Amino acid sequence: MVFTLIVKLELLNEEGIPTMKTKLVEYAESYRKDQGTLAWHVHQDKKEPKKFMIMERYESPTSIAIHKANPSFATFAPFLEEIKLAQPYELGMYDEL
Repeated sequence: MVFTLIVKLELLNEEGIPTMKTKLVEYAESYRKDQGTLAWHVHQDKKEPKKFMIMERYESPTSIAIHKANPSFATFAPFLEEIKLAQPYELGMYDEL
């Protein structure tokens, strides 16, 4: 069963937008190579450019362990702390029907 994560992020300041875009694209390129990862897409809100959404699709919930073992995973939380979010990120977990 396909398992999907939706992560919503909002920056505190617009100054961080270029860095956020660059880093999220870098993370996407890395994570897409992980075994069990079907998709890892980054989106930016058209009306509110400080808002981003990540859609992660995995073969199954067990594929998350491979994702967490990716060396990039250890740098993601510190990056979010450094870039300064307006609020804690929102995480949704879904089973594809």
